[in-house]
Amino acid sequence: MRRRHTYAFGILFAVLVFFTWKLKSTKNPTKNLSLGIDHSFVTQAPRVLFYFFPQWHPVAENNRLRGWDFTDWVLIREAAETAPKNNLIQQPTELGWYNLLSYNVRLRQAQLLKQYGGYGFIYHVYWFNDHPVMDEALRQMLADSDIDVPYLLCWANEDWFNRWYGGDTRVIFHVNINPRYIKVNGKPVFQVYQADTDMDLVFRDFKKWSSEFGFPGVHCHQTLAHFHKTPFNRLEPLKYRIPVSALADGVTEFQPNFIQNWTHEHITTTAQIPRHHPSYHWRGIHVDWDYGPRHHRFSNQRSHPFLFEQHLRLVIEAMRNDILTLSLSPKEQYVTVNAWNEWSEGNAMEPSNFYGRAYLEALEVAVLKRVEHSRVCVLLKSFTLQSPFNAMNKTLRSLETFSANIQWEVLAYSAYQTPEVPIEFMNYIRHMNAHDVRFVDMPLHLQHMNTSGSEILKYMIPHCHAVRNAHYILILLEGEILRGTPRAPDNWNEPWVFPLENCRVQTIWRLAQRIGYLEVNKAVFDVFSLTLGYNQRCE
Repeated sequence: MRRRHTYAFGILFAVLVFFTWKLKSTKNPTKNLSLGIDHSFVTQAPRVLFYFFPQWHPVAENNRLRGWDFTDWVLIREAAETAPKNNLIQQPTELGWYNLLSYNVRLRQAQLLKQYGGYGFIYHVYWFNDHPVMDEALRQMLADSDIDVPYLLCWANEDWFNRWYGGDTRVIFHVNINPRYIKVNGKPVFQVYQADTDMDLVFRDFKKWSSEFGFPGVHCHQTLAHFHKTPFNRLEPLKYRIPVSALADGVTEFQPNFIQNWTHEHITTTAQIPRHHPSYHWRGIHVDWDYGPRHHRFSNQRSHPFLFEQHLRLVIEAMRNDILTLSLSPKEQYVTVNAWNEWSEGNAMEPSNFYGRAYLEALEVAVLKRVEHSRVCVLLKSFTLQSPFNAMNKTLRSLETFSANIQWEVLAYSAYQTPEVPIEFMNYIRHMNAHDVRFVDMPLHLQHMNTSGSEILKYMIPHCHAVRNAHYILILLEGEILRGTPRAPDNWNEPWVFPLENCRVQTIWRLAQRIGYLEVNKAVFDVFSLTLGYNQRCE
């Protein structure tokens, strides 16, 4: 669908949404959902907002131009069927191919957001030709007063005209400001997605309108986005400067890590972008990127939840330093993430077929710093191909006894080199009736006694979902028995410590380490470049 926006109608629609909808929920009017999340952590870290895309429901324009009930889900399904073998299209799992007009979908999104440490949403609003588009989900969200999720609006003004046409005051404003709307100094925040030289005129008229109608004002934010003409040079991050309107009350970084090489060096330097506003410079990152579903050009270089976690921690730390150095209020400083649900460009936090909840868990790591929910993947080497599997039984029973509070999964593989799958061993694992123990068929060159753990890990990262999404990796031999409760780390950068007894009744200590970021990045990049594709070997 072609997008055409004019300043007059686009901004007035945004203003209308700002100052209206003093609505009571018609869904559950007597029930208020606090969602059980304590946001007291906001005094220690800037709060995290996610850009939210509204196109996941049918609209009249798409029905007319693309066919009945068309949404971007159609593009994703088509891409999944036609993409090259070396590219995996991320698709939704837990929430399914949802319709945003469903109250239960909006409720579940809010629950996931707060469960993992997010604070609120930035809703994109659109104005095509002479009317708003894709606004029904936003209207229904505003009616969901029992789902307490803060929000603000961003005018997605793509393909706009290059001059300001002046105000149009035919829209009647309402005095009641929705209490969930995010404010700075008592003023609602309004972002403009694609800013250029006309921003002075836009912000001037916007502030004028708000004053004429008796409002406390509008806090106007200009985005610093990747499509500006100023390139980002990771070797000279402090020289990164974008023209900012003199009337802008703040700026928001919009995915400054939009880069073609996901490496530690890029991530570190994009977190060092100099402040463009003395009081309100909100830092930002984006999740991942693959515009294949929408533009049929598939990316071979992608991000990973570990890289996202590392970048988010660096950006939060940069914002925290800004707060302390400049004596800023933490409740008015935010980190923005693009996006919560931009599925058609491979850019989503929601659970997917590829990473599960790993991006949400990365958010939890960076914001809530919870180590009690660690997920440990155990790579268990077996030397036995035929029953009885006594040594294996002892190891598995000890894990069940002492690791009850840890989310763990065992991937068992054979150390014997054989061209055929060890059927008896595989069937033994499969019939254990344990969802957290699986058999892995290793390639021949890894099936020998002297294969190191790092060699196994290098193979497993790109080929096994459980390894990619684990927080920690523990490498064990059958017969090694856990003799006590593992010691949890003080923070996410330290290992778990497992007290073990080996087959010679010697006490040993094994560390469950986090997978290195660059190791994961290289393995994932390599597999995207393979012609054989993502053929998962785990059973």
